[in-house]
Amino acid sequence: MAITFADDQVEEMLKRMGEGETLTSIGEDPRMPSMATMMLWEDKQDELGSRITQARARGYTARAERAVKRAQSCDDPQKGRLDFDAERWFLGK
Repeated sequence: MAITFADDQVEEMLKRMGEGETLTSIGEDPRMPSMATMMLWEDKQDELGSRITQARARGYTARAERAVKRAQSCDDPQKGRLDFDAERWFLGK
Protein backbone atom coordinates (compact mmCIF):
# COMPACT_ATOMS: atom_id res chain seq x y z
CA MET A 1 0.00 0.00 0.00
CA ALA A 2 1.52 3.28 -1.13
CA ILE A 3 1.31 6.30 1.13
CA THR A 4 0.10 9.45 -0.60
CA PHE A 5 0.75 13.03 0.41
CA ALA A 6 -1.52 16.01 -0.06
CA ASP A 7 -0.41 18.96 -2.16
CA ASP A 8 -0.02 21.13 0.94
CA GLN A 9 2.34 18.58 2.48
CA VAL A 10 4.48 18.50 -0.67
CA GLU A 11 4.53 22.31 -0.79
CA GLU A 12 5.59 22.45 2.88
CA MET A 13 8.34 19.92 2.17
CA LEU A 14 9.61 22.04 -0.74
CA LYS A 15 9.45 25.21 1.36
CA ARG A 16 11.46 23.60 4.13
CA MET A 17 14.04 22.33 1.64
CA GLY A 18 14.30 25.82 0.15
CA GLU A 19 14.99 27.23 3.60
CA GLY A 20 17.89 24.81 4.02
CA GLU A 21 16.34 22.28 6.35
CA THR A 22 17.93 18.86 6.03
CA LEU A 23 16.14 15.87 4.51
CA THR A 24 16.74 14.03 7.76
CA SER A 25 14.97 16.72 9.75
CA ILE A 26 12.07 16.97 7.31
CA GLY A 27 11.72 13.18 7.22
CA GLU A 28 11.49 13.01 11.02
CA ASP A 29 8.25 15.01 10.87
CA PRO A 30 5.40 12.47 10.85
CA ARG A 31 3.45 14.60 8.36
CA MET A 32 6.30 14.53 5.84
CA PRO A 33 7.64 11.81 3.55
CA SER A 34 10.69 9.88 4.66
CA MET A 35 14.16 10.84 3.52
CA ALA A 36 14.24 7.79 1.25
CA THR A 37 10.94 8.80 -0.37
CA MET A 38 12.14 12.35 -0.98
CA MET A 39 15.31 11.03 -2.60
CA LEU A 40 13.34 8.62 -4.80
CA TRP A 41 11.05 11.45 -5.91
CA GLU A 42 14.05 13.60 -6.81
CA ASP A 43 15.65 10.76 -8.79
CA LYS A 44 12.55 10.30 -10.96
CA GLN A 45 13.47 13.46 -12.91
CA ASP A 46 9.83 14.44 -13.43
CA GLU A 47 8.27 17.78 -12.48
CA LEU A 48 8.36 17.01 -8.75
CA GLY A 49 11.94 15.76 -8.99
CA SER A 50 12.94 19.01 -10.69
CA ARG A 51 11.16 21.08 -8.04
CA ILE A 52 12.95 19.13 -5.29
CA THR A 53 16.32 19.71 -6.96
CA GLN A 54 15.59 23.44 -7.26
CA ALA A 55 14.38 23.70 -3.66
CA ARG A 56 17.46 21.91 -2.37
CA ALA A 57 19.75 24.20 -4.39
CA ARG A 58 18.02 27.25 -2.89
CA GLY A 59 18.37 25.66 0.52
CA TYR A 60 22.10 25.16 0.08
CA THR A 61 22.47 28.83 -0.85
CA ALA A 62 20.46 29.88 2.21
CA ARG A 63 22.57 27.66 4.49
CA ALA A 64 25.81 29.03 3.02
CA GLU A 65 24.70 32.63 3.48
CA ARG A 66 23.66 31.94 7.08
CA ALA A 67 27.00 30.22 7.76
CA VAL A 68 28.95 33.25 6.54
CA LYS A 69 26.78 35.61 8.58
CA ARG A 70 27.21 33.50 11.74
CA ALA A 71 30.97 33.27 11.25
CA GLN A 72 31.27 37.03 10.75
CA SER A 73 29.21 37.88 13.80
CA CYS A 74 30.56 35.26 16.21
CA ASP A 75 32.25 36.62 19.34
CA ASP A 76 34.50 33.56 19.64
CA PRO A 77 36.67 33.15 16.51
CA GLN A 78 37.36 29.47 17.21
CA LYS A 79 33.68 28.68 17.59
CA GLY A 80 32.89 30.69 14.47
CA ARG A 81 35.52 28.83 12.48
CA LEU A 82 34.35 25.45 13.73
CA ASP A 83 30.72 26.25 12.90
CA PHE A 84 31.67 27.56 9.46
CA ASP A 85 33.89 24.56 8.70
CA ALA A 86 31.14 22.13 9.71
CA GLU A 87 28.64 23.89 7.46
CA ARG A 88 31.13 24.04 4.60
CA TRP A 89 31.76 20.30 4.96
CA PHE A 90 28.02 19.60 4.89
CA LEU A 91 27.45 21.77 1.83
CA GLY A 92 30.35 20.07 0.05
CA LYS A 93 28.63 16.71 0.23
